[in-house]
Amino acid sequence: MPDSPPPLPEVESAFDRAARRVLVYLKQTMPLEFWGVSRVVDTQQVHRHVTKNPLGMRPGEAVPWSQTLCQVMWEEGAPRIAPDLHAVRGYAGRAAQFNPGLASYVGMPLTGDDGSLLGTLCALDRQVRPELLQHRAELAVLGDLLSEVLRSESRRQQVERDLESVRLQADTDSLTGLLNRRSWEIACRSEQQRVRELGSVAGILVVDLDHLKAVNDSDGHAAGDDHLRTASQALRSAVRPGDQVARLGGDEFGVLLPLADRWQLQQVMGALRAALQRAGVAASIGGSELNSTVSYQAAMRAADDGMYADKRRRHPVAAHGRFASARGRRVASSTGARGAGADGSVPERPIGTHC
Repeated sequence: MPDSPPPLPEVESAFDRAARRVLVYLKQTMPLEFWGVSRVVDTQQVHRHVTKNPLGMRPGEAVPWSQTLCQVMWEEGAPRIAPDLHAVRGYAGRAAQFNPGLASYVGMPLTGDDGSLLGTLCALDRQVRPELLQHRAELAVLGDLLSEVLRSESRRQQVERDLESVRLQADTDSLTGLLNRRSWEIACRSEQQRVRELGSVAGILVVDLDHLKAVNDSDGHAAGDDHLRTASQALRSAVRPGDQVARLGGDEFGVLLPLADRWQLQQVMGALRAALQRAGVAASIGGSELNSTVSYQAAMRAADDGMYADKRRRHPVAAHGRFASARGRRVASSTGARGAGADGSVPERPIGTHC
């Protein structure tokens, strides 16, 4: 196994700097108990930056999107400024269920180039705050400003991703034409940095062919090489544009899915299974989410765990022998991430305080 790369530096993005400055300004001019900037990722709202507050809300905490006031604002069209939550039916019901002490709310959506919701600028207070309506225009401008910074940073990252993909194609596996292990490590490391910068997500899949040794033993290594090339072509045919496929060594492959949420991760996993089946290649697959709280090494271990869970399900007898012993040699148990395997599910982040 190659030495583990040094830890990534913590780099503050332009979006982080802008968010911090906006929150400092808002806390000074409109001193509500809580101001925060969040990202909406998958089915969760993740607090990216928060002011010091008595509500116990901390950076990095995640809450189910379906339980938030911001979900009522965005999906049900409730007012973006609610000086009195109890005067708005949707907010009153949500607050009564999850945050009964709250009395006022502000939620300014942060949107992408396509109009999709990327996050929110939000505020909470346990008192009715009628003066908030006087700041409607100012809050809208600050929300638009943060949206534009986030969109600009996202576009910059996509340009970086495209350029990196071109460079990595010069360093490939000679048999399959896929990225090799070195290129894979570079791609994962770079994507982890992008995830940390903007609080986005990515997905990692591990694919392990089931019977390569049997093919080599019965039909020779030339047939084994053909089997690997067939598997490689099937994997390439099933991924999305911009996804990276690598041969990690032997009969193991990796797939990196930038900006893939849990649903997309599961969809690509299903597409890979179908493509391999059509090609006549038996394989086990596991997946894991890469987010701002999980290193790509931990995500790889979690995906590997998921792949071996899939292999044990599909080969219950052999799993206690050759597969289990190989698992012990290759990767220790994961920390900080859990994988998707037989059922394709990917676990949620730890749950925090509602916004």
